[in-house]
Amino acid sequence: MKATDLLIRQHRELDQLFDQLDRVDEDDRKIVLEQLARCLVAHSAIEEEMFYPAVKDAARREVEKALVEHSLASYLLAQLLSTPPSHGSFEAKATVLEELVKLHIDREEREILPRAEAALGPERLAQMGERLVVRFEQVSETFRRVLSNSLAQNAPSLGKRGRSTRVKVTAKKRAAPARAKKQAGAQRAAGMQRAAGTKRAGTKRAGTKRAGTKHAAGIKLATGTKRTAAPQRRGARSSMPMATPPQAKRGATSQKSATQARGSKGTRGRASMPR
Repeated sequence: MKATDLLIRQHRELDQLFDQLDRVDEDDRKIVLEQLARCLVAHSAIEEEMFYPAVKDAARREVEKALVEHSLASYLLAQLLSTPPSHGSFEAKATVLEELVKLHIDREEREILPRAEAALGPERLAQMGERLVVRFEQVSETFRRVLSNSLAQNAPSLGKRGRSTRVKVTAKKRAAPARAKKQAGAQRAAGMQRAAGTKRAGTKRAGTKRAGTKHAAGIKLATGTKRTAAPQRRGARSSMPMATPPQAKRGATSQKSATQARGSKGTRGRASMPR
């Protein structure tokens, strides 16, 4: 079977599986979804690994679009597989995936397969068809691992200066608690440092205030003592008898003796006068 015929047959099988997923009861959705995921992942893998590289020169732009659609389909399929069939968003996710896959199938059958027929020829397409069948069966057995690898390879690049950095969800989830714990520790340390600084500043202000109070009390005490001692000194000087200088004392004695002598002389004179 030619590779182009094989791919068209697998397209029809995918259409049927999407129709069954819409019609079956909620209990049977998981079974149909498992078969759909197995077929879709294996189909995308053989196209990306073998078919697209062979026809890329003949339909480069169309192949690039198809690869982008494969990446989106893988993401939507992973979302659908992780959603319980009873969840309200299951039907919405299944509908979006179905629309994307059918759009991709239509574009591929109109733009890529005819160019592959013209570029490769029947013989090469037949040889490729045999290899595609073998690889399809291999991928079907491990489709979940293949899907996980596809998601990791097609994850958006968030690197700086053009360097590719793949987003690893598991690693981010593991690193998030450690970062949160580290940030919390840093915040606690900063808070303790601020509290210690505030306490030291408060202690310093309290010491300054106590020193100022003590200094003011000392000045007040010294001033009161000086004011109290001053009247006592003045009172002491007024109550103490003033000492008479020796010269003044001798002068007073001489004056007294002279007065007494004059008195005696006058008395004697009055006695000697005739009456």
